[in-house]
Amino acid sequence: MVWVLSLVIVSKFLLGFAQVGEGICSAGGESCTVDQQQDVVVTIYSYDRPRYLLLLLEDIAREADRAELKVHVHVIDDNSIDCIYPAQQDNVYDSDSKYENDLREFSIDQKSSQFDLICPSLPRFRRVLEIVATRNWKFFSSRERHGKKRYWHQVAQAHRLLEGIQTRFFVFLPDDDRLCADFFRKAISAWEKIADTDKASLMLHVEEKRAKEAVWTPLKPVREGHVYRIGWVESGNFLCTYKLLELMNYSFPRIPSNRWDQRPTLSSGVGSQLSETLYKAKLGMFLTMSSLVAHVGNEESKMNSDLRASEQLNTYMFEDGEEALEKLLKEPPSVVATLATKWGRLRSLQSVVHSLACQVDKIHVYLNDYEFVPAFLRGLSWVHVYRSQVGTRL
Repeated sequence: MVWVLSLVIVSKFLLGFAQVGEGICSAGGESCTVDQQQDVVVTIYSYDRPRYLLLLLEDIAREADRAELKVHVHVIDDNSIDCIYPAQQDNVYDSDSKYENDLREFSIDQKSSQFDLICPSLPRFRRVLEIVATRNWKFFSSRERHGKKRYWHQVAQAHRLLEGIQTRFFVFLPDDDRLCADFFRKAISAWEKIADTDKASLMLHVEEKRAKEAVWTPLKPVREGHVYRIGWVESGNFLCTYKLLELMNYSFPRIPSNRWDQRPTLSSGVGSQLSETLYKAKLGMFLTMSSLVAHVGNEESKMNSDLRASEQLNTYMFEDGEEALEKLLKEPPSVVATLATKWGRLRSLQSVVHSLACQVDKIHVYLNDYEFVPAFLRGLSWVHVYRSQVGTRL
C-alpha cells in the first residue's frame, strides 16, 4: 500500500522538530563503549528507512522491559544522515580500491532550528534519535554509502564495535524486522535448550523456501528437539554469543567485487561467507521452529531491490500467528508527498521539506522557474527533484 500526498508550498511548518539530545555516533575513529554489563546487545543494520527502524526500536524497548533485561542497541546506518557526513546516493565502494573508514564517536546537541534546516535528513530521524538518546543506545553512521557490494565492510565495522562489550548474547537484525511478543525470553530459551556445546548461531526467522533446503553449505535442515540444525546463517536475524565473533576476529573478510560480474543481482555474500566459515570450523548453526521476527520490508528493499522484486523474503510460521503477521505487514504503509513550488518561495520550500521529512518515505519536488537546484535538495535519496526547464528528474 502506498499513500500519496500532494501539496503546493505554503509558508508554515507542518510539524515542529523536537530537540534531540546527545546520542548520535558515527563511523570514523575511536569506538563507542558500553560501560555496564548487558544481557543482550542488538545490532541493527539500517539505511534510509527511519519509520521501519523506529518501529523495530520500539519493539526492542517494549520487549526488553517485558523481560526485565538489560538490552543495549547499536544502529549501524549506511550514510542516511547528511548532518554527519555528506549524503551519498551512489555506492562509492564498487571497486577493490583501498580506503580507510575508522570508527569514532560523534555526538550532537540539537539546540537551533536553523541547524535543522541545513541538515535536511536529520528531521527524518527525529523520533529514532529520541528513543536512542532516551535508552542510552548508540547510533552510528558510515562516512560513505556501502550498499550491497561493500556490506561486508559495514559488518566488519559493526563487529569491531562489539569487542570488549560485556554481555551474554548478541542479536543481529535488519531494520525492517518486527519482534514477536516475549521475543527475548523465547530466543534465549531456545538457545539455552540446544545441547550442542559447539553451537554458534541461532536463526530467528523462518522462510518457507529455505525450511527444507541446504543453503550455502551441504547441510540440509534436520530437526533436533525444539530447533532445526541447519548449515547456514544470514547477516541478520540471528542470535549468538562471543564464540561467533571471536571466530571472525571481531571483523569480516573482504568479499571480492567480481562476485557480481556475471550475476549482478546476487546478494551481498555476507551470509554465504559467514555460513562457510562456521561450517569449516565445525560449529553448530540452528533455526527456531517458528519465526520470532517478522520481515515487513519487501516493498522497500534498499540493498537488492531488483532481486526482491521477484524473490521476496516472506516470513513463515510467525510466532504470534498469521493475523498478527498480517497486521504488521500493513504497518507502516509507504507515504509519498508531491510538492510544487515556484521561484520566490525558496524559504517556504525548505521549511515544508523539513517538516515533512519525518512523516513520509519519499518527496517529489517540482521546481518551476528555478535556475538551479537548491543545495538542501541535493544528494538525498528520499528527495526526487524535477525542474520545469528540464522536464525530467535530476
